Amino acid sequence: MSSGVHPTAARDELIRIIRQVRRRWRLKNALRGAAITLAAGAAVLLASAWGIERLGFSPGAIVALRVMLLVAVVALLIRFVLVPLFRRVSDERVALYIEEHEPSLQAMVVSALEAGAAKDGHGAEVSPAFVARLVESAIQRCREADAGRAVEHRGLLGSTGALAAAAAVTLAALLFSPAVVRHGASVLLFPWKRAEAASPYRIDVQPGHTTVARGADQRIDARLHGFTATQVEVATRTGPNGEWQRWPMTTVEGDSTAFSFLLFDIDVATDYYVEAEGVRSAVYRIEVADLPYVQRLDLEYRFPAYTGLSPQVVEDGGDIAVLGGTEVLVRALPTVPVEAGRIILDHGDTVALAAAPDGRLEGAFTVTAPGFYRIELQSPDGTMRPASPEYTIDVLEDQPPIVVLRKPGRDTRASAVDEVFVEVSAEDDYGIGTLELVFSVNGGDEQAVQLFRAGERRPSVSAGHTFYLEELDVQPGDLIAYYARVRDNARPRPQDATSDIYFIEIRPFGRDYRQAEQMGAPGRGGDMVQPGALVQRQREIVAGTFNVQRDRAKYTDKEFRENLVTLALAQGKLREQVETLVSRMTARGVIGSDTLMQAIAKALPQAAEEMKVAEEKLGAGRPDQALPAEQRALQHLQRAEAAFREVQVAMGQPGGAGAAPNADDLADLFELELDRMRNQYETVQRSEAERQSQQLDEVAERLRELARRQQQEIERQRRLQQNMQGGQGGSANQRELAEQADSVARQLERLAREQRSPELMQSARRLREAVEQMRRSAASNNPGAGQAALDRLEEARRLLEQGRQAGIERQVQDALAEAERLRDQQERIAGDVARLDPADRRSEQVRRLQERKEALAAAVADLERRLDRLAAASRAEQKEAARNLQEAANAIRDTKLVDKILWSRGVVQERPGEYARMLEEQIGADIDRVRENIAKAAASVGRSTEDRLAQALDRTRELVSGLESFDDRLRERARQRAEARRREGERRGLDEGRQSEQQGQAGGDQRGEDRQGEQQREGQQGGQAAPQSGAAGGPTQPGAREPGGYGGPIRLGEDDIRQFRRELQERQAEAEQIRRTLQQEGIDVAPLDETIRRLRELHRANLEDLAAVERLQAQIVAGLKEFEYALRRQIQGDERERLFLSGSDDVPAEYRKLVEEYYRALSGGRRSP
Repeated sequence: MSSGVHPTAARDELIRIIRQVRRRWRLKNALRGAAITLAAGAAVLLASAWGIERLGFSPGAIVALRVMLLVAVVALLIRFVLVPLFRRVSDERVALYIEEHEPSLQAMVVSALEAGAAKDGHGAEVSPAFVARLVESAIQRCREADAGRAVEHRGLLGSTGALAAAAAVTLAALLFSPAVVRHGASVLLFPWKRAEAASPYRIDVQPGHTTVARGADQRIDARLHGFTATQVEVATRTGPNGEWQRWPMTTVEGDSTAFSFLLFDIDVATDYYVEAEGVRSAVYRIEVADLPYVQRLDLEYRFPAYTGLSPQVVEDGGDIAVLGGTEVLVRALPTVPVEAGRIILDHGDTVALAAAPDGRLEGAFTVTAPGFYRIELQSPDGTMRPASPEYTIDVLEDQPPIVVLRKPGRDTRASAVDEVFVEVSAEDDYGIGTLELVFSVNGGDEQAVQLFRAGERRPSVSAGHTFYLEELDVQPGDLIAYYARVRDNARPRPQDATSDIYFIEIRPFGRDYRQAEQMGAPGRGGDMVQPGALVQRQREIVAGTFNVQRDRAKYTDKEFRENLVTLALAQGKLREQVETLVSRMTARGVIGSDTLMQAIAKALPQAAEEMKVAEEKLGAGRPDQALPAEQRALQHLQRAEAAFREVQVAMGQPGGAGAAPNADDLADLFELELDRMRNQYETVQRSEAERQSQQLDEVAERLRELARRQQQEIERQRRLQQNMQGGQGGSANQRELAEQADSVARQLERLAREQRSPELMQSARRLREAVEQMRRSAASNNPGAGQAALDRLEEARRLLEQGRQAGIERQVQDALAEAERLRDQQERIAGDVARLDPADRRSEQVRRLQERKEALAAAVADLERRLDRLAAASRAEQKEAARNLQEAANAIRDTKLVDKILWSRGVVQERPGEYARMLEEQIGADIDRVRENIAKAAASVGRSTEDRLAQALDRTRELVSGLESFDDRLRERARQRAEARRREGERRGLDEGRQSEQQGQAGGDQRGEDRQGEQQREGQQGGQAAPQSGAAGGPTQPGAREPGGYGGPIRLGEDDIRQFRRELQERQAEAEQIRRTLQQEGIDVAPLDETIRRLRELHRANLEDLAAVERLQAQIVAGLKEFEYALRRQIQGDERERLFLSGSDDVPAEYRKLVEEYYRALSGGRRSP
């Protein structure tokens, strides 16, 4: 049955369905082609971007790859998009395609198309009704199949997904690829960018095209963008046909992408470019014009007056490295005559340059801060033009002086009638102003003894002073605290320095004290705990407070407060322990009627009261006010210790055993309180020692690295000089080394203060000197200054190693002393065990023995840990000593010594008798074995032959310094005496004048005449004293004085003569010790024998006869300098023929010429400076 649809309309509907399917098919193919094109194009793009990077972004490569990418993308579009999109497909093929993807149509669409074609006359005759019916059926089936939309639905989704995935992958590849690839892709995707400007790798060059004065220098700066390089070269040529010459550029300090090079003396136009890692800058041109320029620059340094240095001329200089306050006179020689010029400082100041008759321009400025300067000259048109490079100004610091108490160099004990010699050494880079020894008795007012006052400039001074304790009215238990104070001669702000503080403890005199040292009280086996541990803790608090006050300027406010809080807590803790001890003494009734016990009970509360005052002052931030109270507390503790020693002596004498119970109780109380702080204190001390040792190891390694790099810098400077090359990076490298050395010097100074080590302090001083030489080398690029810096570095390293070795020696000796103490303690314990009554196992004596064994076991365990640390610390330098120390520690472990001692506690109680005795003997033998191994280590530890010779050389230098300053101090003391007599005469004259004015007129004339006559006589005396003062106090050279300096004998006080003679005695002993050391090393000491003979003669000479003293002193110093030089040559070898002289070369005129001739002969005919 017909549907009533017109046959033509039905056929058109079928054709529409077929065309709709064709469009969807073409869309699917287009989407798929776009996905393929996008993916392939992205791959080509990324490959091209990588290729551009590999080819260095050269313009040719960029253009070629742009064309290649364009061709590839067009080809992909044609092949995968346009060709499928415009391919002709007949209706029949589409119908077949539909039939293949929709089987439910059962070939009706194809049949309807064929029937329609037959009806139109293209085939056999077909009934129109049949055709219409067939077409309607096909249309109906297509409608049921959603008009063919389902045919390409899945294909369209797949193609769309593929395109989206390709787009996502391409975007991710571009976003997350390396920066150079992204940049290359952007260059290819945006072809309107100039190929020359597309590269991410470029080199910016300054100054680019420029014009300079003929003969000028020109600095070329290059900065790398987008890449880094280890080697950057500048290529130069003169003339269009000249050959390119390449020069390496140097890195600018602190910036690995910045490089510089200095072209010297440009006379003709020069082309140049910079190249690195295949990247080349544009070619620039330096034109040359006849403009004024600095052809030569000479500098004259006029140092501050206090340095005593003569002006120094630096020819053909530029960079400046001088002491702050130095006036620099600049003399600039221009290439062409000019009328005016100026110096431009970086902080904006200008200094006019005035024309000199010889055509130079001169100007001066004072160096006050680091920076830069350059010179501008007036051009013919009247404008100021740059006429020099920019030069660096480095300010060398005037280092503060250092002062060290060399003798005795530790806290000492002396009787009230002893003499204690103290030697002080001070050093400053530009001269010592004053040197004083400051002391106080029992925390009282400080007294200062002037040891040296500058008459002549002396960079190093060594002086001695003897404490005659009998004259200080001290008694056992008193305390003398002393330190040295030095001031340099810097003006207008001199710098001060203070040594560490040391103590002289007044001990009981005679046999009683020695007996108390060597024995203990009966019943305690002699090992009772004494108040000495309390004294030691308080002494450390005093030293800590002194150091915090002395180094206040080196701490921040926070660090200063923290240090004071730590000291206050330590003082408070010690005060609480003393107060607890006093209360327990009272509770146990230890004091009784014994006068010595009463003295102890009186001294301890007084010490606690002073500790409380010190604690409050520390809490208030006033260490200066806390220090006297701390010293008084220390005095009271020492008196308690002295009384306790007398108790020990009394107990050891006949009839003294009755005091034993009280003494035992007192010792128990001391032990109870000290045990509470011993473990914590020793743990802190050990950890601090380990920290300092580790830091010293780090400093030593940094010094070795600095020396290695400094050697490389010297070699680089020499190569530059040989090749006549220029470069600013060398000075930058040298300045960087100077900064690193300065950092190490600060660390070393802190460690020297913490360890109170003279060797470390001297090492830090040498390192500071190396820093100055490095900065001078940076200013001049002079290998000579660099070599001087290297010498100072090596000297600093040697002194550091010497300090470390001295520390190891002290620790080994301490360990040996501890082992001997433990052995003696075990012997006394074994004796007490042998005397035990087997029937009395629960007695108080057994309990005390057990407590003593616990303490002994703890001490042995601590010794084991110390030996392990010492063995590890000394293994590098002292292999034999380290082996013996390790064997000693292993002996403690292998014999289970600690366990044996703890086990013996029960044996004492449960099995006294023969078994206990044998066990004690075994413990004693084990301890003795440990002691023997430590003794072997102490015998093997020591310096090598080179170290001993170097130390002897140092001691010889110190001896020279001490003898030179001895002469100065003798003359200065004579001048002070003469000045005092003159002032006393003037004072008496003025007093008598006032008295005469108050008397009547009648006798006034006669009295006036008497007064006038007396004033004339006193004036004559003062006139005689005045030349003495001038001769001694001024900076006159010794050779300029008349023989004797004062024209005859002088007057010294008895105390002056006594002090000077004692010092000469010590100098003689030092010379003899040096002689013995060198003789043991096989060194010829015959020249030193003559010096020692003259020292003995000087000791016996009349010190008031300055003429004779000066002659002997000059002979001694000259002989010692000759010996020192010969010894140095013998130690260091002939390959380093440098003239190293100690101290001043100021000797009397009659000897100076001979000495200079001698040194010239030794140094191969060199002229003296």
